[in-house]
Amino acid sequence: MILRVTSIVMAILGIALLYMGAQLVAAGGSPAYTVIALGVLVTAVLIFRQKKSALTLYALMMWGILIWIIYEVGFDKWQWIPRGDLFALMGLWLAMPWVVRPLFKAQTAADTRGFHPFLGARLG
Repeated sequence: MILRVTSIVMAILGIALLYMGAQLVAAGGSPAYTVIALGVLVTAVLIFRQKKSALTLYALMMWGILIWIIYEVGFDKWQWIPRGDLFALMGLWLAMPWVVRPLFKAQTAADTRGFHPFLGARLG
């Protein structure tokens, strides 16, 4: 149940972000929000289908967002907040045990024994 709600909320946020990102591109701005929105939507679909690859995709996306933020504004932490706060909160939610465990529940013990290379948490 929690995965379905999570995926629906992420899809709604992704659609809103896609709309606003398209407006930004139409005004001559950066396409970064549009690309991020597509990543959020794909992550939402993967979570809805209960695929553990959703966590890896979102973790890679978070690294990409961090690189984009540094490229855009440098190391001014106050300018990082409006660009990354929503994505960091979604990433924090996706790292919670009540989201991670159901995604790995269907896997064998051998698949969940180790360290996730992008999330950094022990999943077993």
